[in-house]
Amino acid sequence: MDKILPKDLREAESQLFNSTQKVIDSLSISRISIQIKFEGLKVEPIVLRFAMKLLLNERKFNILFSDFGSAALFKRDNPDLKDYIFTFKDINNSTLQISDSILLLAVAPQPYNYDEFYEMCSSVSSKIIMFNGKLEDNAVGIGSVGRDRRSSFIKSWKPSYYLAPLENGAILFDFFNQWQLFSYSNEGYRFIKSFDQRPDELLINSYLYS
Repeated sequence: MDKILPKDLREAESQLFNSTQKVIDSLSISRISIQIKFEGLKVEPIVLRFAMKLLLNERKFNILFSDFGSAALFKRDNPDLKDYIFTFKDINNSTLQISDSILLLAVAPQPYNYDEFYEMCSSVSSKIIMFNGKLEDNAVGIGSVGRDRRSSFIKSWKPSYYLAPLENGAILFDFFNQWQLFSYSNEGYRFIKSFDQRPDELLINSYLYS
């Protein structure tokens, strides 16, 4: 990948689909995460376009929501996909039989439905692609069994694509490339540095404000 940011959301989506497809095809990774952050972004249209590309590539999939209301709304807006749309609870209650060949597209699980999402992920052997999930929860006590389990679960997810703005820059990751840091000025975004691992806030700031 060239060391430049995608010029718009559609270009970013093309990158994330190509990257994720390579991960699915090439590697025995079962838990894949995608994080793409723009101001005011709704993740559901991204999941929809991702799913439509899977259809074109004759891939089997289910789209999974944390709650019935979100699943019902998505079905209403996309009736052609209604047979592909379920909730985490559908799987946990064994009302849906999941084949290993079916990709599971999990839409933005949050800390308040962590337990249900964790149970779902633990009950299937299919590959799961998590879109804009947030699994951390500061309310879980430090040193507790629950926090240790959560930490292990979070570490089990491998990013295939990550794009997020920073206060004075942006960070980009493609699975087959390094983490790339960009700074922002009146002249636009400029590549600064690549990293083998995701840089923490302190390291990022040391380059953005040096």
